[in-house]
Amino acid sequence: MSMSNGLPEYRSLQHTSSRRHAAGNDLPPAYITIFADPQEELPPDAQPTRHQYTSSWSGLLSKSKKPWLVLDLITRSTTTPQWLTTPRYFGGDNISGTVGLKLDSVQSIASIVILLKGRIITSFEQSGSFIFLQYTHPIWKKSDGDPRVPSMAGTSSFNGKLVGEYEFSFSFPFPTEANLAECPGYKTSNPRRGSSASRGEVNSVFPCPQTFLERNLPINIEYELVLQVHHGLLRPDTKIKTPVVFIPKITPEPYSLMRAEAYAQSALLPSPLSDPEGWHASNTLNITGTTASGAKIDLYLATPLSYTRGTVIPCYVTIVCEDPDVLKDLSNAKVQQVKLTRTVRFFSNPPREIDRHLKDNKPSVRKEVDEIDIASWWRPSKDVAQENTCSILEGEIHLAKTLVPSSEFLPFSVEYSVEMQPPKSKKFKYHELATPTQEKKTNELDEDCTTPDNDPATILISQPIVIATFNASGPRPTPFTERRDSVALRRRRGGFDSENLASNYTGVTYW
Repeated sequence: MSMSNGLPEYRSLQHTSSRRHAAGNDLPPAYITIFADPQEELPPDAQPTRHQYTSSWSGLLSKSKKPWLVLDLITRSTTTPQWLTTPRYFGGDNISGTVGLKLDSVQSIASIVILLKGRIITSFEQSGSFIFLQYTHPIWKKSDGDPRVPSMAGTSSFNGKLVGEYEFSFSFPFPTEANLAECPGYKTSNPRRGSSASRGEVNSVFPCPQTFLERNLPINIEYELVLQVHHGLLRPDTKIKTPVVFIPKITPEPYSLMRAEAYAQSALLPSPLSDPEGWHASNTLNITGTTASGAKIDLYLATPLSYTRGTVIPCYVTIVCEDPDVLKDLSNAKVQQVKLTRTVRFFSNPPREIDRHLKDNKPSVRKEVDEIDIASWWRPSKDVAQENTCSILEGEIHLAKTLVPSSEFLPFSVEYSVEMQPPKSKKFKYHELATPTQEKKTNELDEDCTTPDNDPATILISQPIVIATFNASGPRPTPFTERRDSVALRRRRGGFDSENLASNYTGVTYW
């Protein structure tokens, strides 16, 4: 993108490499495509990606349009078109590059710095924009002396007048944590915070959240990189700004040995009975319905309970019922309702709510729950014994590569759960839970919220999980079902319209 009138000009340069375009349908992506697979398969000769930004701004009276300030950023190798134009960083990555000066005439420069800013945006009001991260990395300052004469460093004799060509390299880690008690947004909105904040009593340091932009949620998380050249009191600073994308590094723990061996051989996973370390078992669910004996259901999820985007969540269900007709119906792959849900919690007024938290008061939080996808089921192979009163289903929940990862950032958290709802059986109509310890969790849902078949949105089992961004060590999980092109999603609760989302591939715009 280029801009006239001497304003910054932005370009993206990439090394020659083959581009691969993923085959797919015409549906737009579920979430903004900045949330891509960090372990992209690349050709052996792939080179780092170079992003170049220039500025020719030399003052209001200057007519020169020749770029004199150049910022080069170096990011991970990629063949994805979005990342050839937008710098993207993962937790643990360094922000690296060079700053170049091409001065045909003498310019007074007092300092050169790079600023990295993280901002929450919830509205156009002043309280709706909150800077939670501002990191300053010095490049050069006048007291460092003439860049061409390193021996002058630390002296006060250099006047800061530069002419000719200069290049400064830099590299610093992308911050992965933010201290809300010390961030610019909180300091600005609470100038007397020192006497009232409960320092040492509440946690103020949280992991930096991922870049987030979703059409149906009134909150954005943005990061911006600013190159700032300070000329002195009589001339405004020259700046180059560019948005950057941050994705935290979240890696699952290793799989069980038997599960890893199954992935290595592209074989079906061993059952919970064969590999107890590889599965997490829910409490046995006793449900009653139209049959006198009711049914017992056990839901298992593969361990660890952390799953990388672009892979699957392996599931396993055992069903026990004395009525053979009902058991057969409950064993239908289309009957069991196991879904992945996402809960987003955020502050509408970050300065006010962060101040409440730091004073050890409960902040006001807005919440929204979305159903993301539903498990696909199949009957296991004939090698797995099925009894007259017990049936087994194997399944998996597909995770889109663009799924927003889990986040524990206080003003904006993203949590995921695997939930089981009553089976959609024609022969077994769910009535109530058989034991008082198995709670009917309707308190988290709107009273008028219903499932697609108009039954109450009852959650029988809810198991929190983590959505990761990097693959665990060892072989990658093997999916056994095809990924659906679209899944009807439902917004359950929040201060928003409870409308059905069109599909798993809608709801996001790119800035």
